[in-house]
Amino acid sequence: MAALALLTLPMGSAVAAPGDFWEVQQYSTNLRSGPGTDHGVYTQRGRGDVVMEVYREGDWLQVAIDSDGRTAWVHERLLEQITAEPGEAAPAPNFDNFASLFDPQDPDNQFGVPVYFREPVHLEYGVLRVDAHDGFLELDPDTRESHLRSLLRLWSTADNSGVPVTIIVRDPDTREHRYIRSDLRGDHVIGGSSE
Repeated sequence: MAALALLTLPMGSAVAAPGDFWEVQQYSTNLRSGPGTDHGVYTQRGRGDVVMEVYREGDWLQVAIDSDGRTAWVHERLLEQITAEPGEAAPAPNFDNFASLFDPQDPDNQFGVPVYFREPVHLEYGVLRVDAHDGFLELDPDTRESHLRSLLRLWSTADNSGVPVTIIVRDPDTREHRYIRSDLRGDHVIGGSSE
């Protein structure tokens, strides 16, 4: 957890969103089966544990708690946000080279044509957000899965931060986060909240 502490940022005016990471601030924090204290305790996490936001309902966050994609709910006041706002994140060492892979005019584009992912943004703590294009959201599940695997592998190599990486795929028309894939917190297909 020491490496994680180095990445913790001041709270400031960051706007939370699916894919953001949060650190538990209390010992024996209850994570519930739904958004409210009227829902039963599903599991507990301790101070310093890290969870990933999947969805939000008011002050309650649905968070991914393991690599199997299990989720639970926790009140925001029990957490501290780790992930930075776009533009605040320290650039990944190879981010510029990585971002050039998404240029449809670049002969080194590894995705070929059509380019399903564009506008890559580094959000800190190994999190990358990209916009879906050229019909990616309508692809059959196996083809979509293949592209997501390739993207995660390329991002893991480019990020090179030593933390498990995460990608968020956003619908550029609605600004909704549609897919989260995380080495640390599993896969999530979401209808996500807009930015």
